[in-house]
Amino acid sequence: MPLYNPQRMLRLARSQGFGIGSFNIFNMESAKAIVAAAEAEKAPVMLQVWSGFEGNPGIGTLGAIALAEAKRASVPVAVHLDHGETLAQVGMAVACGFTSVMLDGSSLPLAENIAATRRVADFCRALPVTVEGEIGHVGGGEAGTTGDVTALTDPAEALRFYEESGVDFVAVSIGTAHGCYDCPPTLDIDLLRRIAAKLPCPLVLHGSSYTPEEMLVAAVQNGISKVNVATELGDAVIRASIAQAGNLVNVKYANELTDGPYAQMCELVRHKIRLFGGAGKAALL
Repeated sequence: MPLYNPQRMLRLARSQGFGIGSFNIFNMESAKAIVAAAEAEKAPVMLQVWSGFEGNPGIGTLGAIALAEAKRASVPVAVHLDHGETLAQVGMAVACGFTSVMLDGSSLPLAENIAATRRVADFCRALPVTVEGEIGHVGGGEAGTTGDVTALTDPAEALRFYEESGVDFVAVSIGTAHGCYDCPPTLDIDLLRRIAAKLPCPLVLHGSSYTPEEMLVAAVQNGISKVNVATELGDAVIRASIAQAGNLVNVKYANELTDGPYAQMCELVRHKIRLFGGAGKAALL
């Protein structure tokens, strides 16, 4: 299937009240596991490449893997740069062929966030590559541990950000955090409703790993169209790898070391797709 720009899939998700699973990859096996899950569930998905992998294994390397798997998939698959920190990283992703990018200016003052994101939106508009920005700030650490502090999204600032930055979809902060939680979060669904009432665009939830499932369902039902999952997938592979480490007697080929752990990752992605309501929605695109 040709590469899929996420604009249409996310707007469809917003209009019909389901969520698109946007899953981070970290190697070839993870990309294959996510696509296999999407095909099994007949669901559209997004493959995300985190900008923190710029050095190793590299945005270009992971992007090439994601793009290859997206093109061979039988369901719509988009390829997205997650948390781009610099214009250079965004430019690299665009040059590689990503279908959407994020510039994360959420730690900046509002005016600076708008200005930086506008530069990316103007650059990407003619390509066409869709653009995600963030208003408010989802704290924690992309590498899997909690860190900086979350700042909840103000609905009025969210509307200004959307109108002035030129983004296609907006990541909001309603109580999640990146990485692992010290205690389960409570999402502010009323805040989400107020944001969704003001913004006509698809909304994005970062930091959904380990968030209680009933809260994720409520978030999707009240305006979230793109649900990011990263840490929980990597942790599942690590746990499964450790569990099988003592039972390698009959392993003949090196790739067999990853078959079991990534099969478990595939099942976790399938579960998330069903939870977000995306199963069977590929037929609508």
